[in-house]
Formats: sequence, C-alpha cells, structure tokens
Amino acid sequence: YGEETLLKEIHFGSGGGSYRFFLGGSGGGIIELIIGQQLINHGSIESNGGGGVSSGGGSGGSILIELQRQYQPQSHSKLLKQTFGTITCVGGNQDEGNKGGKGRIAIYGIELSLDDIKKIDPKPFNRLYK
Repeated sequence: YGEETLLKEIHFGSGGGSYRFFLGGSGGGIIELIIGQQLINHGSIESNGGGGVSSGGGSGGSILIELQRQYQPQSHSKLLKQTFGTITCVGGNQDEGNKGGKGRIAIYGIELSLDDIKKIDPKPFNRLYK
C-alpha cells in the first residue's frame, strides 16, 4: 500500500497476523533523513519488520532520504562522495507462518549507481528532484 514516491505520506509497516496465543511480528518503522551535504554510512539503515513465532512476520516500513546539496562547500562543480552502505526495509521472517512484505524506499537528490542499488532492498524509487 502507499505510493512508491513517498511524497504524499509515509507509512509504518503493518504487524504480522497472530495465531492463537502466538503474536505476529511488529511492522517496520519510518526513517526520514534530510541530508544537508553528505551521507557517509559504512553500516546499515534498516526499517525491517519483526519476525513472528508460529505466526506472520511484520512488513517492512518506509525510508525516505533527501540529499539537498551534493557539492563541496567552496565549489559548485565538485560533487561530494555519498556512501549509502546497506539500506533495507524488508519483511520479518517467521518459523511457521508467512514472511512479511517489503516496505518502500525513496531517495531524492542523487542518481544512484548500480553498485548502490545492489545494496538497497527493496529497489528504491530514485530521482534528482522531489
């Protein structure tokens, strides 16, 4: 549910279904990052759904990243290197129920390279301008 651009609204992931007294996994949260100049992430940014125990896994949440300026402070032509790391909002695993669905990721202000996209799950909506 929701639209892929995440411009109108941003959603939490939904919780997984329960079975008898077994609780479903929690849905993923919302992460919104507005970056003034440079993102350096050598780790991960995650809004994943939680795992269910004998029940359904929660769905992934939403991640919205906006890079406002990519140029070095005293230069209008030299781009700053952006390091995205791993970015995910996938559904939670389960042992006997169903896995939760993937959430949504949108990244604005930069054209992602193929190497960046390989480390982002699900594949993000991406464009230079909102």
